[in-house]
Amino acid sequence: MKKSLVLKPAAGKKRDSTIKERINLAAKWLLTEPAKSLQLLVELISENAENVYLWILMAQAQQRLGASAEAEECLNNAQAVGADNLDLINAKAEFLYHNGRFAELNEYLNDVIKLYGYGDKEEVLSLQALVLLKLNKFDQAEILYSHLTERSPGNWLY
Repeated sequence: MKKSLVLKPAAGKKRDSTIKERINLAAKWLLTEPAKSLQLLVELISENAENVYLWILMAQAQQRLGASAEAEECLNNAQAVGADNLDLINAKAEFLYHNGRFAELNEYLNDVIKLYGYGDKEEVLSLQALVLLKLNKFDQAEILYSHLTERSPGNWLY
């Protein structure tokens, strides 16, 4: 008598889908229930502290709850895990921008461009040009905007 071969999903795949569902739930709650989102994110990070996106979401939850110092600490933890992650770079830039820390943001973007080779990323250069305007460095901003316009003449943002 032959045994039938029944394929069962691997245990790890079911666990991964459950984690993804919980991450999506935390992201969904972020806008309407940041405290609930934060609680779920604390649980998720305790299970997977190497996930940059969990740290980013946690920083956003902390920021929505008015805890800027904790949000910045989460972003620093995310940097320790994956400093070259473009989503993290955007999250940290947004944090610094909204807190009016333009000089620090400009320095951070300069470091990002040098360390990770994002000098060709239009979104990084566009953000840096905006920061230069905030710092009243109009000549430098104009050079960046000219460069961006040459690269993408059809982009009406430049």
